[in-house]
Amino acid sequence: DHRDLHSFPTRRSSDLRAFLDEVLEKTQLSKDITFSGIVKITDTFHQRIDWDFYFRTVKKLDIYFIYGRTWRNTHREKIKEFIMKEDSRIRVVLPDPEDELTMQELARRFNYTPDEQVRLIREAEADFRNLNSGTTGGQVNIWFLPTTPSFSFYRFDRIAILALYTHRRDRAPVPTFICEMGGTLYAFIRQEFEAMIETNGLARNVTEE
Repeated sequence: DHRDLHSFPTRRSSDLRAFLDEVLEKTQLSKDITFSGIVKITDTFHQRIDWDFYFRTVKKLDIYFIYGRTWRNTHREKIKEFIMKEDSRIRVVLPDPEDELTMQELARRFNYTPDEQVRLIREAEADFRNLNSGTTGGQVNIWFLPTTPSFSFYRFDRIAILALYTHRRDRAPVPTFICEMGGTLYAFIRQEFEAMIETNGLARNVTEE
């Protein structure tokens, strides 16, 4: 049929155009990921990240989380070993346990009482304060931020790890992004942290209180 012969190139041209569009779309996505600096995405926060390597090589560590009890207990010895190194530094921002609205919102989110939420954050504060005791190596500084975090992050020098929080009350895997310095995601994390701790910033330094 002559109509089939004439329609074949049309269909072929359409298929080729769709293929090229798909390639260009994927190429753009690849460029976007490269621009962001993301080197890994995982939903297994504790197992599929090479925390041992990051602790062995880090010099400056910045942390922002609610209290991170599991993370602190899992890496307690590595944290202690790190802060004993000369010129090491940990800066950590926690939700302000003295801010009533923040504690109420966190308690509602995680199904705790406000008093329990305060206790968990004070426990994290004490852990970090104790790192300063008896060390001739590095230094730990702590800030309180009067807001409820929607994500947490850990900045190991040139690498940053960003983890989302779930709004469900049960424990569930959360997307976690590892990114490198030079990308937009790393820059966002650095700028957020600096805005929190700078003089007259969003948070207050409680290390010397």
